[in-house]
Amino acid sequence: MKFASKSKKAFLKERDYYKSRLERINRSIKNKVNSSNFELLLAYFPNVNIERLENIDSFHNGITKILSQELLQARKDASKNLEVFNNELNIIDIKIDDLVENSRHNNYLFEKLFELSGKVSNIELENKFFVESNRLQKEIISTETVLSESKQQSLSTVMDRINKKIISINEKIHTEKRRAPELTLFEKDYEYKVFDNTGTGKAYTNLFILDICIFDLTPLPILIHDSVLFKNVENSVVDNIIELYNEQ
Repeated sequence: MKFASKSKKAFLKERDYYKSRLERINRSIKNKVNSSNFELLLAYFPNVNIERLENIDSFHNGITKILSQELLQARKDASKNLEVFNNELNIIDIKIDDLVENSRHNNYLFEKLFELSGKVSNIELENKFFVESNRLQKEIISTETVLSESKQQSLSTVMDRINKKIISINEKIHTEKRRAPELTLFEKDYEYKVFDNTGTGKAYTNLFILDICIFDLTPLPILIHDSVLFKNVENSVVDNIIELYNEQ
């Protein structure tokens, strides 16, 4: 009896360990992180340093891929070990039932002892997994922070080039001094600020400025403006825009 009880306690501890581990592995696999997509950024700004962003994202994906592979292998091992210990526990239960079949009271005490022992083991394992989960979460947050900072740096570089070109084109289009519009890029949005005159003609002029700016800074092969856009634009400005067309 003493030998059988000790054996069951040991197997219960092992069984509960792999059972708890398998449950947490399955949750981790279900909640794994998805990789980023830079296609939209690349479509609008072909000259952005996408290689640097991809290197950071690759590092992030590498961590996720390694974790996924390790989790899948760990799930396979945990399932196999869980089956082994369940079979051993079934054999031990049969032996214990034979030994205590005439003593229900003793059987209750034994089962209660095993149950409490299993709960203690689960609590210890949960605490260990919680600590490990927090460590991995901090690594993910750190990687995402680096990626976000890299995006901001690239967007800042793109904005600087565009806004400098906008100022240059604005000075060529307007004979008198007028404040140039300004483009601000965010990770998921943008803002094209217009100052002073906000009328229809000025709005179309600022559209021309931005289009010509992008045309100059990118490999865009052709730029077409509908003639209806010129209707509300000053004649002198239209003349200067045509001159910019002729320079291409």
